[in-house]
Amino acid sequence: MTVRLATLQSRREVPQTSRSSPKLLFACASINAVNEARHLALLSLRGWTWTDEEHVFSTLAARLGTTEVRGQILRPTVVDDARKGTHSATVGLGEFPWHTDGAIALNPPQWMVLRCIEANQPTSTQICIPTGDLRRALRRLTLLIRQESGRKAYLPAFVNSGPKEWRLRWDPRAIVIGPDDARAAVESAQPTDEVAWQPGRILILDNHRVMHRRPSVPAATGRALLRTFITK
Repeated sequence: MTVRLATLQSRREVPQTSRSSPKLLFACASINAVNEARHLALLSLRGWTWTDEEHVFSTLAARLGTTEVRGQILRPTVVDDARKGTHSATVGLGEFPWHTDGAIALNPPQWMVLRCIEANQPTSTQICIPTGDLRRALRRLTLLIRQESGRKAYLPAFVNSGPKEWRLRWDPRAIVIGPDDARAAVESAQPTDEVAWQPGRILILDNHRVMHRRPSVPAATGRALLRTFITK
């Protein structure tokens, strides 16, 4: 956005001394505020947004929390080389199942961040915003998890917190309790959105509101994403 403003200025032959004028600074601040408000509105409305600008992300992150934690680089891995218990250990380079991160935790993180640090071939992350039918299917399902203490916990896959607000958790690696048709509806859900990756792109997901997955990838995709979480 700053580059665009500079281009407009040069076309109008604005003197160099005016580029730091109060009017220009106010205009830049206003544009940044509008941009920030747009991203926050998208997060509130649909549960995700993306940007190619690190300074835009930094501003949003400061509004969402105080710290970025648990950085991990995610790369496609064949089954034989995958760490036990991961999605790659089950499907390898194939399509991941729909999931939310930390679904087996009592308090999963809300804001998940994916940064593309490498993408040699076209690749993406798919997003699923639950529709009415999908929400009804999720309400019929419960995840059974075992805590570190050894105690079992029964966690609902979907809980309404308001007329258009909800909190969901989903990971087929957990023990899922509920009707087979409800589980099938979740597993066969179609993506509502898709973000194409390029180096430097940053995706912010509301991990309580949307599910995501990685489509199948070729072995030489060169895909590498840095995953972090924003905490308060």
